[in-house]
Amino acid sequence: SASHAWSIAKADETAGANANAFTAAPAISGWTYGDTPNAPSATAKYGTVRYTYSSAENGTYTDTVPTDAGDWYMKAVVDGTDSYNGLVGAAVRFTIAKSKISLMADDVSSAYGSALAQLTYTVEGTVKAGDDLGIKLTTTAAAGAKIGEYPILVAFNSNPNYDVTATNGVYFVVPAPGLQVTASGVSISYDGAAHGITVDVHDASGNAVSEAVVYYSETELTDTNYTSGAKQSPTLTAAGSKTVYYYVASEHYAPISGSKNIIIGKKLVSLVAGDAAITYGEAPKNGGLTVM
Repeated sequence: SASHAWSIAKADETAGANANAFTAAPAISGWTYGDTPNAPSATAKYGTVRYTYSSAENGTYTDTVPTDAGDWYMKAVVDGTDSYNGLVGAAVRFTIAKSKISLMADDVSSAYGSALAQLTYTVEGTVKAGDDLGIKLTTTAAAGAKIGEYPILVAFNSNPNYDVTATNGVYFVVPAPGLQVTASGVSISYDGAAHGITVDVHDASGNAVSEAVVYYSETELTDTNYTSGAKQSPTLTAAGSKTVYYYVASEHYAPISGSKNIIIGKKLVSLVAGDAAITYGEAPKNGGLTVM
């Protein structure tokens, strides 16, 4: 009888039609930090493809999928067996882009003399869970600050995975609403004296507000013209009426304006004709009348 010896050659890269090769070239697309990584792709004639990664083209490759922003490299690998040779694809470069974040300090306000309002901010974009950008807000406004505008500054910790744009805000200290005014007009009969209106200014506790200034005018006073008024009330002496406008300006409180009237009525005069005796040829005093 005859015997035959058989051998099966391993498919390799030099075996012509049986050579192992990538039938679909290795490829991968980049993504943005924090997003789900894109899956690489490749197809080999023989064997199962796995993927390795490195931060340098000629560096050490591992199976760990990168997550940090930057340039990375992927190699597709087919492990060889007794039946076919292994494959290692060329390095394919891809980029994990930085996540774009916008930090915007919110504009806030508080009334003069009040406690400072809480500083807040708005974030546009996504901060990955577990990441802390150390966002802090500060302002030069302080308790007792004068009415005006103060910057709100945004600070944050640098992180190579983020491209952060920060926009500062404005802290407004606005006039307090607690200013109170007691204004009084005049309504009397003519007495020969000059009369004007009175305006008393105090806070919510009834204390005088010394820095408040009262302006008076015979025409209406507004936010734009109040300094044209006088600091003394116009007066009226003769019988008649007059409207006096007032405007209370304060460095720390919201202004208050209004008007009051001066009314001076004619004085009532009574004439009484009384009995009197005179000597012939004399003129009667006061024409014989007594003014009451």
